[in-house]
Amino acid sequence: MLIPSNSRRADVPTAGWTSSPNVRGTTDILFSCFLTIFLCCWVTLCVNVPPPGSGFWDRLKRKILVFFETLSGPEFIFHTSLSQYLTAKKSVKEFEKVGFKNWTIKHGFFCCAGGFRLNPPDFVSFPLNMDQIHYLVCHGYIDYDKVHLDLEDIEDRNKFDSLSRIITSVQLTWFLVNVIARSVAGLSVTTLELSTCGFIFCTLGSYLAWRHKPQDVTRSVELVLKNNKTMADILTEAGPIAALPYEYTPMDFARSEPHWFGVLWGHFMNRMMPKFLGIRLHPRTRPVDKIWDDEFGKLPPKYNALLAFVQFGFATIHMAAWNSHFPTKVEQFLWRLSTLYVLSAVMATWIVLSVTFEVWPRVKQRFEGKNPEKQRRKKGRWRTIAPLPTRTSYPAIPIALIYFAARSYILVEDIVNLRSLPQSTYVTVDWNTFLPHFS
Repeated sequence: MLIPSNSRRADVPTAGWTSSPNVRGTTDILFSCFLTIFLCCWVTLCVNVPPPGSGFWDRLKRKILVFFETLSGPEFIFHTSLSQYLTAKKSVKEFEKVGFKNWTIKHGFFCCAGGFRLNPPDFVSFPLNMDQIHYLVCHGYIDYDKVHLDLEDIEDRNKFDSLSRIITSVQLTWFLVNVIARSVAGLSVTTLELSTCGFIFCTLGSYLAWRHKPQDVTRSVELVLKNNKTMADILTEAGPIAALPYEYTPMDFARSEPHWFGVLWGHFMNRMMPKFLGIRLHPRTRPVDKIWDDEFGKLPPKYNALLAFVQFGFATIHMAAWNSHFPTKVEQFLWRLSTLYVLSAVMATWIVLSVTFEVWPRVKQRFEGKNPEKQRRKKGRWRTIAPLPTRTSYPAIPIALIYFAARSYILVEDIVNLRSLPQSTYVTVDWNTFLPHFS
């Protein structure tokens, strides 16, 4: 085969530096958005430690489940990551307070993920959370050295890929900068790109909260009780607080109270969905075989405000397309209705849960002359908190179903409306207009 000569010929037209065409196609939009959403919902996920004996396909199936959960509501994953961060951070202070040194936030995250399992001689093994680890160590059931792993050992179990995180950070940042630049330049932005920005908004928060958490740990550490102690000994010595039936493991009495939303979420996932929809996302085994990836810990007021800011921010981003072009008036109406409902549902949820878990207990305290919270702590009844949340969970079912229907419509419409868009949608940003230049 003859290769054309590169030698200069007078009759061959030449050109110097040539700029890329300032256009993009539908496939470019889809690829950019889908890649960014995948990075948000998959690469940045830090799932908890799987049960013993879980193979590759079991771990993959569990992560896919969390992936779709993130796809349907990334603000839920931010809540989980934020509560885990605060628990890990709190554990450092708690261990220092009782004289145990060199405990780091990475140790706390490893515990939050179910990195330790208790293997008592008279009971099956089960995962421990951070509060339960602290209880067992402080009460002398387990030596501190058994849970204070070398940081090198934790890193060895960590599947964290620095290159993937760097690539993800660059892609998310570039996507946001590009969308902002398009808006400044007066170019049309698709609803799919706006939805992607919503995912990025939540993911950046989760990314910061999980920056110290080991990723994709596949093996937990088995702990054995000291001095031939048994699970029965622990429950007996704990007293009446441990006498109630447990919800997750026999060590439930040592768990911190969940967030308001966590109580309603657990009731919905473990009772309402199996009963009314025939869907069970959480295994029914007791004790549980792993710490679920969608647990919501209790948050201090200022972090509740941060959570509300992220949730409202995620819902509001979609409303930026309120006056955008849609192929039909019906689609525009449904988009407006869906985005407005998502925002209203977030607001209603905060109001209802605040009344249920904050206002109602105080009103009850005033009329009964008791402190319900102290009574719950004394009796170890954090799992039920009050009969009111269970009853209020029934009207929450249609609210939740409509919420997910609205979220589903938003995701579907993101793809459907690509069939008819303004011509400026396919014009790329001319970055020269943003650079200082001299005429």
